[in-house]
Amino acid sequence: MSKNSFFPNVEDVFYEKVEEHAEFLLPLLSVDVEDFLKGEQGKLHFVLPLEPFDCLGLETKKFHNYYCRTNWIAYKLIDNKLSLLTDFNFFQKKYINTHSDYKETFGGVESYLNNLPNDLEEEFQKLKLQYSKMKEHKKLVNEERVFEYFHTPYEYIYDTFPTTQGLDNISIPLTEDGRPFKYIGKIDICDLFIQDGDDKWYSIDADTCIIMYYDPQEKIILNTFFGS
Repeated sequence: MSKNSFFPNVEDVFYEKVEEHAEFLLPLLSVDVEDFLKGEQGKLHFVLPLEPFDCLGLETKKFHNYYCRTNWIAYKLIDNKLSLLTDFNFFQKKYINTHSDYKETFGGVESYLNNLPNDLEEEFQKLKLQYSKMKEHKKLVNEERVFEYFHTPYEYIYDTFPTTQGLDNISIPLTEDGRPFKYIGKIDICDLFIQDGDDKWYSIDADTCIIMYYDPQEKIILNTFFGS
């Protein structure tokens, strides 16, 4: 298997609107698709969406589509780089900035909703600082544990996406025209941590796994998430 590339540069991960993608998505790992699908070439990228207080897409149904919905997000792979398959208003922070009436559709008590814009901004800055520290040092303590690939797909996925039953009755998501995605693997964010020369430890405060599927025909990367 090829050597994994951790914390790739945003210019190597996002196809267009690089700054806007990078505002809401942290590149964690790039892998070679040929390691998983014979005859295919190119790079697949694991990225962490920044949605710290809620399940991804839970409150922004106005910007859902077939591939991007509650706890699912997808990207078109163009020239080995990602292009988000929905509007950036899919993310809470962007939605709040562009919809002054967000309190009418978001769930939560009044105090939570009033504080949400500032709380989101603070959490974004915290996560991005953690990420920048890890990207600066790059060398992971347990690199071999972070990315897990098994021939058997990950079984703990939410039933908010059309699926078919695969091997051992494990659910596999379907493309919009009804074909099963190819399972690639998962990374556990809790396994991403580093120790610098001064014995300081850094990690990203996100208790989740990113599960990746890929459709080589349409070149769509599909991610879902599960608490680790």
